[in-house]
Amino acid sequence: MASFSFAEEGKKKSKHFSIRTISQYLVILIFCISVLWYNSADLKSLNTLLKVISIPFLLYTYYILFSRTLFEDRRNFEKFTTYILWFGLFAGIVSLFSLVYPINPKYEGLPSAGLLNHPNSTSFIFTISIAVLFYKYFEKKIPVTVFGILIVLFSIALFFTLSRAGYIATSLAVLILTYNRSKKLFFASIIILMIVSVTFLLDINFAKTDSNTSRFSLILSALMMIFSGQQEMLWGHGIQNAFLVFDQTKATIGSLDPVPNPHNVLLLMTMQFGLLMTASVLFFLFMIFINTFLILRKSVMLERENDISLSLALSCSLLLQNFFEDIIIFPEAFVFTVFIIFLGYLNYTIKVYKNGLIKNAT
Repeated sequence: MASFSFAEEGKKKSKHFSIRTISQYLVILIFCISVLWYNSADLKSLNTLLKVISIPFLLYTYYILFSRTLFEDRRNFEKFTTYILWFGLFAGIVSLFSLVYPINPKYEGLPSAGLLNHPNSTSFIFTISIAVLFYKYFEKKIPVTVFGILIVLFSIALFFTLSRAGYIATSLAVLILTYNRSKKLFFASIIILMIVSVTFLLDINFAKTDSNTSRFSLILSALMMIFSGQQEMLWGHGIQNAFLVFDQTKATIGSLDPVPNPHNVLLLMTMQFGLLMTASVLFFLFMIFINTFLILRKSVMLERENDISLSLALSCSLLLQNFFEDIIIFPEAFVFTVFIIFLGYLNYTIKVYKNGLIKNAT
């Protein structure tokens, strides 16, 4: 098994900046240029100003400090994932209850919104909970009976959100988690998930035809807005101003959809901060994911394998789910917090590995 020496971290320094580190600083630089220079007028809004201030604070708190705490003491990681599972259990019960007695009358007879105001937002809870449930089972922290009961509860609750993005993201998370456990289990999961996903998606597609048309108009409006000018394309329209311009653009194509965003994190990020920001963020995430995958392939952190797999599964699945949503970009959303924490865990894992803090790796 691999052992870790954290006391030496302050003494060990990389001899050169890695591409991952450079891309990380590039994201920060482009964010500052977009927000503080090209879209500085947007800072006159108190709401925008508070968001700009909160983003670096939250990133430092969750991405650096909290994720490091989870890595350096596995008991913290276990406690944190246990809290997530308990919350998922509570949310699942509430979601089933809301099918009979809707908490939000708007969704009576429609998808279960559960604890939140919208079913799509609720689906994120179960994407996260199902991934954590598999992790707990693989870590032998829960018996098979508990696993069976909870997987049924979470699956039913997720299904009744009618969130296609939730189904796809959860499938990806399960595939990543099972990949390092057993190739047979992995391929069996692919077959089962393909059958279930195709069946569900065909049914839901007929139930949400209007939703598909609406999404197309939102995407078209976002693209028109992004490519309205060179500066807007490269540096965006600003955090708050982007929504105002988006509404105006929708009106020009005759869209009456009240949804204030394009339901796609890449489009919304480009609308707010520009194409350079989106490209740099994607490149940074790619570096995180590929480095993590290589670490798992080398089996140099066997005692952390499930922890790393869970972090990778949640980071990838939540990102994928936000290709159909955009809640992850809002710092006040719980999805932002969960994503940043587990992404930070991956980043710290790579840092530990690259700096040679692993001894006696087997």
